[in-house]
Amino acid sequence: MAVTRVAFFTYSPVESALELYRFISPLKAAGIELVQGVVDGEVRPERIAAVDLVCFQRDFSRHFKAYQDLLTEAHACGVPVVLDLDDNLLMLPPDHPDRLAGDFADSLPALLHALLSADALTVTTPVLKQALGAFNPNIVVLPNYLDADLWQFQQPVKREEGASVNILFMGTPTHYPDLNGIAEALRGTAKRYGSGVRFTFFGAQPPEGLADLAQVDYRPVRSYDYRRFQQEYCQMEADIALAPLADNPFNRCKSGIKFFEYSARGLAGVYAALPPYAAAVRDGENGFLAADQREWERKLGTLIENPDLCLKMAGRAQEDIRQNWLIQNHGQEWRQAYDEIAGRGVTRAANDAPIKQALAAAAQQLDELRALTKSRYAKMGEDLALQHAEILQRGEQLETLRNEVQGRDVQIEALRNEILFKDGQIGALRDEVVGYANSRSWKLTRPLRALNRFFSRLGRR
Repeated sequence: MAVTRVAFFTYSPVESALELYRFISPLKAAGIELVQGVVDGEVRPERIAAVDLVCFQRDFSRHFKAYQDLLTEAHACGVPVVLDLDDNLLMLPPDHPDRLAGDFADSLPALLHALLSADALTVTTPVLKQALGAFNPNIVVLPNYLDADLWQFQQPVKREEGASVNILFMGTPTHYPDLNGIAEALRGTAKRYGSGVRFTFFGAQPPEGLADLAQVDYRPVRSYDYRRFQQEYCQMEADIALAPLADNPFNRCKSGIKFFEYSARGLAGVYAALPPYAAAVRDGENGFLAADQREWERKLGTLIENPDLCLKMAGRAQEDIRQNWLIQNHGQEWRQAYDEIAGRGVTRAANDAPIKQALAAAAQQLDELRALTKSRYAKMGEDLALQHAEILQRGEQLETLRNEVQGRDVQIEALRNEILFKDGQIGALRDEVVGYANSRSWKLTRPLRALNRFFSRLGRR
Protein backbone atom coordinates (compact mmCIF):
# COMPACT_ATOMS: atom_id res chain seq x y z
CA MET A 1 0.00 0.00 0.00
CA ALA A 2 1.40 3.41 -1.01
CA VAL A 3 1.22 5.93 1.81
CA THR A 4 0.45 9.46 0.60
CA ARG A 5 -0.87 11.19 3.76
CA VAL A 6 0.32 10.86 7.38
CA ALA A 7 -1.32 12.41 10.43
CA PHE A 8 1.30 13.55 12.92
CA PHE A 9 0.33 14.16 16.55
CA THR A 10 2.53 16.29 18.80
CA TYR A 11 1.86 18.81 21.56
CA SER A 12 5.03 20.76 20.77
CA PRO A 13 4.11 24.44 20.20
CA VAL A 14 7.17 24.96 17.97
CA GLU A 15 9.01 23.05 15.26
CA SER A 16 11.78 21.64 17.41
CA ALA A 17 14.70 19.53 16.21
CA LEU A 18 12.65 16.42 16.97
CA GLU A 19 9.77 17.37 14.68
CA LEU A 20 12.05 18.52 11.86
CA TYR A 21 14.49 15.59 11.89
CA ARG A 22 11.89 12.88 12.33
CA PHE A 23 8.87 14.05 10.32
CA ILE A 24 8.83 17.44 8.63
CA SER A 25 12.05 17.07 6.62
CA PRO A 26 11.80 13.29 5.90
CA LEU A 27 8.19 13.40 4.73
CA LYS A 28 8.93 16.36 2.50
CA ALA A 29 11.81 14.42 0.96
CA ALA A 30 9.57 11.34 0.60
CA GLY A 31 6.80 13.28 -1.10
CA ILE A 32 4.31 12.37 1.66
CA GLU A 33 1.76 14.94 2.86
CA LEU A 34 2.02 15.73 6.56
CA VAL A 35 -1.30 16.43 8.29
CA GLN A 36 -1.08 18.09 11.71
CA GLY A 37 -3.18 16.10 14.17
CA VAL A 38 -2.98 18.72 16.95
CA VAL A 39 -4.21 22.24 16.23
CA ASP A 40 -3.81 25.00 18.84
CA GLY A 41 -3.16 22.37 21.50
CA GLU A 42 -6.33 20.39 20.68
CA VAL A 43 -6.17 16.80 19.39
CA ARG A 44 -8.16 16.42 16.17
CA PRO A 45 -8.98 12.68 15.86
CA GLU A 46 -11.41 13.35 13.00
CA ARG A 47 -8.43 13.87 10.71
CA ILE A 48 -7.51 10.20 11.00
CA ALA A 49 -10.18 9.03 8.55
CA ALA A 50 -8.48 10.88 5.68
CA VAL A 51 -4.91 9.54 6.16
CA ASP A 52 -3.01 6.30 5.58
CA LEU A 53 -0.94 6.32 8.77
CA VAL A 54 -1.00 7.90 12.24
CA CYS A 55 2.30 8.85 13.91
CA PHE A 56 3.19 10.30 17.29
CA GLN A 57 6.35 10.83 19.30
CA ARG A 58 7.89 10.30 22.70
CA ASP A 59 5.50 11.11 25.53
CA PHE A 60 2.45 12.16 23.49
CA SER A 61 0.74 9.28 25.29
CA ARG A 62 1.32 11.11 28.61
CA HIS A 63 -2.18 12.59 28.21
CA PHE A 64 -3.54 9.09 28.30
CA LYS A 65 -7.21 9.60 27.54
CA ALA A 66 -6.45 11.64 24.41
CA TYR A 67 -3.95 8.98 23.35
CA GLN A 68 -6.45 6.15 23.96
CA ASP A 69 -9.12 7.99 21.97
CA LEU A 70 -6.60 8.42 19.17
CA LEU A 71 -5.65 4.74 19.23
CA THR A 72 -9.29 3.63 19.28
CA GLU A 73 -10.28 5.96 16.43
CA ALA A 74 -7.30 4.94 14.27
CA HIS A 75 -7.92 1.23 14.71
CA ALA A 76 -11.65 1.70 14.09
CA CYS A 77 -10.73 3.35 10.79
CA GLY A 78 -8.22 0.58 9.98
CA VAL A 79 -5.31 3.05 10.10
CA PRO A 80 -2.05 1.75 11.66
CA VAL A 81 -0.47 3.73 14.48
CA VAL A 82 3.29 4.37 14.63
CA LEU A 83 5.27 5.48 17.68
CA ASP A 84 8.54 7.24 16.81
CA LEU A 85 11.36 7.35 19.37
CA ASP A 86 14.80 8.94 19.19
CA ASP A 87 15.74 8.27 22.84
CA ASN A 88 15.35 5.36 25.24
CA LEU A 89 13.42 7.26 27.90
CA LEU A 90 13.14 4.07 29.96
CA MET A 91 16.91 4.17 30.57
CA LEU A 92 17.55 7.74 31.70
CA PRO A 93 20.69 7.62 33.91
CA PRO A 94 20.41 8.72 37.55
CA ASP A 95 22.35 11.98 36.98
CA HIS A 96 20.47 13.01 33.84
CA PRO A 97 18.81 16.43 34.37
CA ASP A 98 15.48 15.19 32.96
CA ARG A 99 15.47 12.34 35.48
CA LEU A 100 16.48 14.58 38.36
CA ALA A 101 13.62 16.92 37.43
CA GLY A 102 11.17 14.03 36.99
CA ASP A 103 10.16 15.32 33.56
CA PHE A 104 9.21 11.91 32.17
CA ALA A 105 8.57 9.90 35.35
CA ASP A 106 4.79 10.20 35.28
CA SER A 107 4.61 9.40 31.56
CA LEU A 108 6.46 6.06 31.65
CA PRO A 109 3.41 3.76 32.18
CA ALA A 110 1.71 5.45 29.23
CA LEU A 111 4.88 5.14 27.14
CA LEU A 112 5.13 1.43 27.96
CA HIS A 113 1.49 1.00 26.92
CA ALA A 114 2.23 2.79 23.65
CA LEU A 115 5.30 0.62 23.01
CA LEU A 116 3.14 -2.49 23.39
CA SER A 117 0.07 -1.16 21.57
CA ALA A 118 1.50 0.68 18.56
CA ASP A 119 1.31 -1.20 15.27
CA ALA A 120 4.96 -0.32 14.66
CA LEU A 121 7.86 1.62 16.11
CA THR A 122 10.29 3.75 14.16
CA VAL A 123 13.63 4.47 15.84
CA THR A 124 16.86 6.26 14.99
CA THR A 125 19.53 3.58 15.52
CA PRO A 126 20.04 -0.20 15.54
CA VAL A 127 21.08 0.03 19.21
CA LEU A 128 17.76 1.64 20.12
CA LYS A 129 15.91 -1.00 18.11
CA GLN A 130 17.67 -3.74 20.05
CA ALA A 131 16.88 -2.06 23.37
CA LEU A 132 13.15 -1.89 22.55
CA GLY A 133 12.86 -5.24 20.79
CA ALA A 134 11.16 -6.94 23.75
CA PHE A 135 8.24 -4.51 23.63
CA ASN A 136 7.22 -4.69 19.98
CA PRO A 137 8.17 -7.04 17.12
CA ASN A 138 7.60 -4.40 14.43
CA ILE A 139 10.51 -1.94 14.71
CA VAL A 140 12.02 -0.09 11.75
CA VAL A 141 15.28 1.89 11.91
CA LEU A 142 14.97 5.26 10.17
CA PRO A 143 18.25 7.12 10.82
CA ASN A 144 18.52 10.86 11.30
CA TYR A 145 19.75 12.76 8.27
CA LEU A 146 20.69 16.40 7.68
CA ASP A 147 18.27 18.59 5.72
CA ALA A 148 20.18 20.47 3.00
CA ASP A 149 17.27 22.89 2.67
CA LEU A 150 17.80 23.99 6.28
CA TRP A 151 21.60 23.87 6.42
CA GLN A 152 23.79 25.91 4.12
CA PHE A 153 27.25 24.35 4.29
CA GLN A 154 29.93 26.84 5.36
CA GLN A 155 33.24 26.45 3.60
CA PRO A 156 35.93 25.25 6.05
CA VAL A 157 38.55 27.93 6.60
CA LYS A 158 42.13 27.45 7.77
CA ARG A 159 42.74 29.53 10.86
CA GLU A 160 45.77 31.74 11.03
CA GLU A 161 48.93 30.53 12.72
CA GLY A 162 49.18 31.79 16.29
CA ALA A 163 45.53 32.85 16.43
CA SER A 164 43.45 32.01 19.51
CA VAL A 165 41.52 28.76 19.00
CA ASN A 166 37.75 28.83 19.61
CA ILE A 167 36.46 25.54 21.02
CA LEU A 168 32.69 25.09 20.89
CA PHE A 169 30.17 22.84 22.60
CA MET A 170 26.59 23.07 21.38
CA GLY A 171 23.71 21.15 22.98
CA THR A 172 20.82 21.28 25.40
CA PRO A 173 21.33 21.70 29.19
CA THR A 174 20.74 17.95 29.58
CA HIS A 175 24.32 17.37 28.37
CA TYR A 176 25.93 18.83 31.48
CA PRO A 177 26.81 15.35 32.87
CA ASP A 178 28.45 14.51 29.52
CA LEU A 179 30.56 17.65 29.67
CA ASN A 180 31.44 16.95 33.27
CA GLY A 181 32.77 13.58 32.12
CA ILE A 182 35.53 15.33 30.12
CA ALA A 183 36.08 18.19 32.60
CA GLU A 184 39.57 16.97 33.47
CA ALA A 185 40.58 16.94 29.81
CA LEU A 186 39.18 20.43 29.23
CA ARG A 187 40.94 21.82 32.31
CA GLY A 188 44.16 20.14 31.20
CA THR A 189 43.81 21.75 27.76
CA ALA A 190 43.17 25.14 29.33
CA LYS A 191 46.27 24.83 31.54
CA ARG A 192 48.41 23.75 28.63
CA TYR A 193 47.38 26.44 26.13
CA GLY A 194 46.30 29.29 28.43
CA SER A 195 45.20 32.37 26.50
CA GLY A 196 45.70 30.44 23.24
CA VAL A 197 42.27 28.81 23.62
CA ARG A 198 38.76 30.08 24.25
CA PHE A 199 35.71 27.97 25.12
CA THR A 200 32.10 28.61 24.19
CA PHE A 201 29.26 26.55 25.67
CA PHE A 202 25.95 27.04 23.91
CA GLY A 203 23.10 25.46 25.88
CA ALA A 204 24.84 23.53 28.66
CA GLN A 205 26.78 25.03 31.56
CA PRO A 206 30.60 24.68 31.40
CA PRO A 207 32.32 22.30 33.85
CA GLU A 208 33.38 23.80 37.18
CA GLY A 209 36.81 25.34 37.40
CA LEU A 210 37.33 25.82 33.66
CA ALA A 211 36.64 29.56 33.77
CA ASP A 212 39.51 29.95 36.25
CA LEU A 213 41.97 28.65 33.65
CA ALA A 214 40.79 30.07 30.32
CA GLN A 215 38.31 32.45 28.75
CA VAL A 216 34.86 30.83 28.88
CA ASP A 217 31.65 32.09 27.32
CA TYR A 218 28.31 30.52 28.29
CA ARG A 219 25.17 31.21 26.27
CA PRO A 220 21.86 29.67 27.32
CA VAL A 221 19.40 28.35 24.77
CA ARG A 222 16.80 31.05 24.16
CA SER A 223 14.37 29.00 22.09
CA TYR A 224 13.71 25.38 21.16
CA ASP A 225 12.35 26.51 17.83
CA TYR A 226 14.95 24.75 15.72
CA ARG A 227 15.31 27.44 13.08
CA ARG A 228 15.92 30.15 15.68
CA PHE A 229 18.34 27.87 17.52
CA GLN A 230 20.17 27.21 14.26
CA GLN A 231 20.45 30.91 13.41
CA GLU A 232 22.03 31.73 16.75
CA TYR A 233 24.36 28.74 16.57
CA CYS A 234 25.58 29.66 13.09
CA GLN A 235 26.62 33.14 14.27
CA MET A 236 29.07 31.80 16.86
CA GLU A 237 32.78 31.88 16.21
CA ALA A 238 34.33 28.41 16.39
CA ASP A 239 37.30 26.40 15.12
CA ILE A 240 36.94 23.04 16.91
CA ALA A 241 33.82 21.23 18.10
CA LEU A 242 33.17 19.00 21.12
CA ALA A 243 30.59 16.19 21.36
CA PRO A 244 31.07 14.19 24.58
CA LEU A 245 28.73 11.45 25.78
CA ALA A 246 28.96 9.52 29.02
CA ASP A 247 29.06 5.78 28.40
CA ASN A 248 25.66 4.48 29.51
CA PRO A 249 22.75 2.59 27.88
CA PHE A 250 20.78 5.79 27.34
CA ASN A 251 23.55 7.57 25.42
CA ARG A 252 24.43 4.48 23.41
CA CYS A 253 20.94 4.63 21.88
CA LYS A 254 21.41 8.21 20.63
CA SER A 255 22.22 9.30 17.09
CA GLY A 256 25.10 11.41 15.76
CA ILE A 257 23.22 14.61 14.90
CA LYS A 258 25.98 16.83 16.31
CA PHE A 259 28.44 15.42 13.78
CA PHE A 260 26.14 16.66 11.00
CA GLU A 261 25.56 20.07 12.53
CA TYR A 262 29.21 20.72 13.42
CA SER A 263 30.40 19.59 10.03
CA ALA A 264 27.87 21.77 8.22
CA ARG A 265 29.55 24.71 9.98
CA GLY A 266 32.90 23.62 8.58
CA LEU A 267 34.27 22.50 11.95
CA ALA A 268 36.55 19.61 12.82
CA GLY A 269 35.57 17.91 16.05
CA VAL A 270 36.30 15.40 18.78
CA TYR A 271 33.43 12.98 19.42
CA ALA A 272 32.66 10.36 22.02
CA ALA A 273 33.84 6.88 20.94
CA LEU A 274 30.33 5.43 21.27
CA PRO A 275 27.87 3.99 18.70
CA PRO A 276 26.11 7.31 17.94
CA TYR A 277 29.29 8.80 16.47
CA ALA A 278 31.17 5.65 15.50
CA ALA A 279 28.49 5.13 12.85
CA ALA A 280 29.60 8.25 10.96
CA VAL A 281 33.01 9.38 12.26
CA ARG A 282 36.13 7.66 10.91
CA ASP A 283 38.73 8.31 13.58
CA GLY A 284 41.54 10.51 12.30
CA GLU A 285 39.91 11.11 8.89
CA ASN A 286 36.69 13.13 9.19
CA GLY A 287 36.94 13.67 12.94
CA PHE A 288 38.41 12.21 16.11
CA LEU A 289 36.84 9.63 18.43
CA ALA A 290 37.88 9.76 22.08
CA ALA A 291 37.21 7.06 24.69
CA ASP A 292 38.73 8.51 27.86
CA GLN A 293 40.09 11.70 29.42
CA ARG A 294 43.60 11.11 28.10
CA GLU A 295 42.38 10.64 24.53
CA TRP A 296 40.14 13.69 24.74
CA GLU A 297 43.01 15.92 25.83
CA ARG A 298 45.50 14.45 23.37
CA LYS A 299 43.22 14.63 20.33
CA LEU A 300 41.94 18.06 21.20
CA GLY A 301 45.56 19.21 21.47
CA THR A 302 46.31 17.71 18.05
CA LEU A 303 43.55 19.79 16.46
CA ILE A 304 44.66 22.92 18.31
CA GLU A 305 48.25 22.55 17.05
CA ASN A 306 47.40 21.50 13.48
CA PRO A 307 45.26 23.98 11.51
CA ASP A 308 45.93 22.02 8.31
CA LEU A 309 44.53 18.83 9.87
CA CYS A 310 41.43 20.71 11.05
CA LEU A 311 40.86 21.97 7.53
CA LYS A 312 41.24 18.51 5.98
CA MET A 313 38.98 16.82 8.55
CA ALA A 314 36.24 19.43 8.15
CA GLY A 315 36.38 19.07 4.35
CA ARG A 316 36.15 15.27 4.50
CA ALA A 317 33.27 15.47 6.98
CA GLN A 318 31.27 17.71 4.68
CA GLU A 319 32.00 15.44 1.73
CA ASP A 320 30.79 12.40 3.70
CA ILE A 321 27.59 14.16 4.73
CA ARG A 322 26.82 15.24 1.18
CA GLN A 323 27.31 11.67 -0.03
CA ASN A 324 25.72 9.70 2.82
CA TRP A 325 23.78 11.79 5.27
CA LEU A 326 21.41 14.18 3.46
CA ILE A 327 17.69 13.49 3.86
CA GLN A 328 17.15 14.57 0.25
CA ASN A 329 18.91 11.32 -0.77
CA HIS A 330 17.03 9.07 1.68
CA GLY A 331 13.37 9.97 1.42
CA GLN A 332 12.70 6.56 -0.13
CA GLU A 333 13.53 4.92 3.22
CA TRP A 334 10.49 6.62 4.78
CA ARG A 335 8.29 5.70 1.81
CA GLN A 336 9.35 2.06 1.96
CA ALA A 337 8.99 1.79 5.75
CA TYR A 338 5.59 3.48 5.82
CA ASP A 339 4.32 1.45 2.88
CA GLU A 340 5.29 -1.79 4.65
CA ILE A 341 3.67 -0.71 7.92
CA ALA A 342 0.48 0.34 6.15
CA GLY A 343 0.50 -2.90 4.16
CA ARG A 344 0.51 -4.99 7.33
CA GLY A 345 -2.47 -3.04 8.60
CA VAL A 346 -3.70 -2.76 12.16
CA THR A 347 -2.16 -5.21 14.59
CA ARG A 348 -4.73 -7.60 15.98
CA ALA A 349 -2.82 -8.36 19.16
CA ALA A 350 -5.02 -8.74 22.20
CA ASN A 351 -5.56 -5.40 23.91
CA ASP A 352 -6.78 -7.10 27.08
CA ALA A 353 -3.43 -8.62 28.00
CA PRO A 354 -2.89 -8.25 31.77
CA ILE A 355 0.22 -6.12 31.35
CA LYS A 356 -1.63 -3.71 29.06
CA GLN A 357 -4.55 -3.52 31.44
CA ALA A 358 -2.21 -2.78 34.35
CA LEU A 359 -0.31 -0.12 32.41
CA ALA A 360 -3.55 1.44 31.20
CA ALA A 361 -4.87 1.58 34.76
CA ALA A 362 -1.65 3.14 36.06
CA ALA A 363 -1.48 5.64 33.20
CA GLN A 364 -5.13 6.58 33.63
CA GLN A 365 -4.65 7.19 37.35
CA LEU A 366 -1.60 9.34 36.66
CA ASP A 367 -3.64 11.24 34.07
CA GLU A 368 -6.36 11.82 36.65
CA LEU A 369 -3.80 12.77 39.30
CA ARG A 370 -2.23 15.27 36.89
CA ALA A 371 -5.66 16.79 36.22
CA LEU A 372 -6.45 16.87 39.95
CA THR A 373 -3.11 18.47 40.76
CA LYS A 374 -3.65 21.02 38.01
CA SER A 375 -7.11 21.77 39.45
CA ARG A 376 -5.70 22.11 42.96
CA TYR A 377 -2.97 24.42 41.78
CA ALA A 378 -5.55 26.44 39.89
CA LYS A 379 -7.66 26.71 43.06
CA MET A 380 -4.57 27.70 45.06
CA GLY A 381 -3.82 30.29 42.41
CA GLU A 382 -7.34 31.68 42.67
CA ASP A 383 -7.12 31.79 46.47
CA LEU A 384 -3.77 33.51 46.32
CA ALA A 385 -5.15 35.98 43.79
CA LEU A 386 -8.07 36.79 46.12
CA GLN A 387 -5.71 37.17 49.07
CA HIS A 388 -3.48 39.39 46.97
CA ALA A 389 -6.46 41.54 45.97
CA GLU A 390 -7.52 41.78 49.63
CA ILE A 391 -4.00 42.76 50.66
CA LEU A 392 -3.97 45.42 47.96
CA GLN A 393 -7.35 46.68 49.18
CA ARG A 394 -6.11 46.77 52.77
CA GLY A 395 -3.05 48.57 51.54
CA GLU A 396 -5.19 51.18 49.82
CA GLN A 397 -7.22 51.62 53.00
CA LEU A 398 -4.04 52.02 55.04
CA GLU A 399 -2.76 54.53 52.52
CA THR A 400 -6.01 56.50 52.87
CA LEU A 401 -5.72 56.45 56.67
CA ARG A 402 -2.07 57.41 56.40
CA ASN A 403 -3.01 60.39 54.23
CA GLU A 404 -5.73 61.39 56.73
CA VAL A 405 -3.27 61.18 59.62
CA GLN A 406 -0.78 63.24 57.66
CA GLY A 407 -3.54 65.81 57.03
CA ARG A 408 -4.36 65.94 60.73
CA ASP A 409 -0.67 66.28 61.53
CA VAL A 410 -0.52 69.29 59.21
CA GLN A 411 -3.56 70.83 60.96
CA ILE A 412 -2.06 70.17 64.41
CA GLU A 413 1.20 71.71 63.31
CA ALA A 414 -0.65 74.78 62.02
CA LEU A 415 -2.54 75.10 65.34
CA ARG A 416 0.70 74.65 67.27
CA ASN A 417 2.29 77.43 65.24
CA GLU A 418 -0.77 79.64 65.81
CA ILE A 419 -0.64 79.00 69.57
CA LEU A 420 3.03 79.85 69.58
CA PHE A 421 2.24 83.06 67.71
CA LYS A 422 -0.53 83.96 70.22
CA ASP A 423 1.79 83.15 73.10
CA GLY A 424 4.26 85.54 71.58
CA GLN A 425 1.63 88.26 71.31
CA ILE A 426 0.51 87.69 74.91
CA GLY A 427 4.09 87.85 76.07
CA ALA A 428 4.59 91.12 74.23
CA LEU A 429 1.44 92.65 75.76
CA ARG A 430 2.48 91.44 79.20
CA ASP A 431 5.84 93.10 78.76
CA GLU A 432 4.14 96.27 77.60
CA VAL A 433 1.81 96.29 80.64
CA VAL A 434 4.68 95.65 83.00
CA GLY A 435 6.55 98.43 81.29
CA TYR A 436 3.68 100.82 81.80
CA ALA A 437 3.29 99.76 85.44
CA ASN A 438 6.91 100.36 86.23
CA SER A 439 7.14 103.66 84.39
CA ARG A 440 7.50 106.98 86.43
CA SER A 441 4.52 108.61 84.76
CA TRP A 442 2.33 105.68 85.72
CA LYS A 443 3.43 105.97 89.34
CA LEU A 444 2.91 109.77 89.52
CA THR A 445 -0.60 109.60 88.12
CA ARG A 446 -1.67 106.79 90.42
CA PRO A 447 -3.46 109.19 92.99
CA LEU A 448 -5.30 110.88 90.19
CA ARG A 449 -6.48 107.52 88.83
CA ALA A 450 -7.69 106.53 92.30
CA LEU A 451 -9.52 109.92 92.71
CA ASN A 452 -11.07 109.42 89.28
CA ARG A 453 -12.37 105.97 90.26
CA PHE A 454 -13.86 107.52 93.51
CA PHE A 455 -15.80 110.23 91.72
CA SER A 456 -16.95 107.71 89.16
CA ARG A 457 -18.51 105.57 91.93
CA LEU A 458 -20.20 108.67 93.43
CA GLY A 459 -21.63 109.53 90.07
CA ARG A 460 -23.15 106.08 89.69
CA ARG A 461 -24.93 106.50 93.05
